[in-house]
Amino acid sequence: MPPKPIPPELLSLRRHNALALFVRWRLQEIAQGRPGGDKAFAEAMGIDNAHWSRLKAGTPLGPKLARRLEAACGVEEGWLDRSHEAVADERSVASSAGAPDGLDLLPAGQGSDALLSLFGPGSALTMPQADHSTPAGFPSPAADFQIHSVDLVDQMGLNQPTTFIARVRGLSMVGKGIDDGDLLVINRAVTPKHGQTVVAVIDNELTCKTLYQRSGVVKLQAANPDFPDIVPKEGQTLMIWGVVTAVIKKMAV
Repeated sequence: MPPKPIPPELLSLRRHNALALFVRWRLQEIAQGRPGGDKAFAEAMGIDNAHWSRLKAGTPLGPKLARRLEAACGVEEGWLDRSHEAVADERSVASSAGAPDGLDLLPAGQGSDALLSLFGPGSALTMPQADHSTPAGFPSPAADFQIHSVDLVDQMGLNQPTTFIARVRGLSMVGKGIDDGDLLVINRAVTPKHGQTVVAVIDNELTCKTLYQRSGVVKLQAANPDFPDIVPKEGQTLMIWGVVTAVIKKMAV
């Protein structure tokens, strides 16, 4: 007998969960100082990169490969076939009650696309800068208004291999002007210091907080009284992944 067809709902769920496993694996790789790209993930799963690209694009994920991905990622058999939305809902409720929120790290090379998406249709990343000055005496209208070109990608260092962009999820840093949905520019080459806004990895999750580092005490401080400080517990790994060098937001108009 031919094998029974796999319900479309199950195929969609498997693909969704496989992408979630990829994000989890990528964060673990980043925490170890590795880029965590698609090719490396495919190799770790025992498939070629082209096959993984097709799976991400919607090629059906069969049961045999699903079990292999589960084993390689260290989750129980059948994990890909179950919905985990209830867990996500619990985390969302916990976040509103003061638990750490997080970041969505954008893949390398997508910084420019993220900026254009944030600014909206017709946006440009290179634009004129108007320098207006009033010299003593009678100003010349022609000399008074000088125009220079500004490249936002170059200004923010988005073309540097140590610079990344992440989208903020949550309200734990509103006191520093960082809102839900904002984009953070993160430089991994900058040495983190006390009082700086940093991106840290704790329990394989990215979070943006203020670094407190005094008298042997290291913790992550939120800029919202509804969110507690994060103090690493015994056996818990905390790594400062990078320093936030810019916050990009779109103002209401």
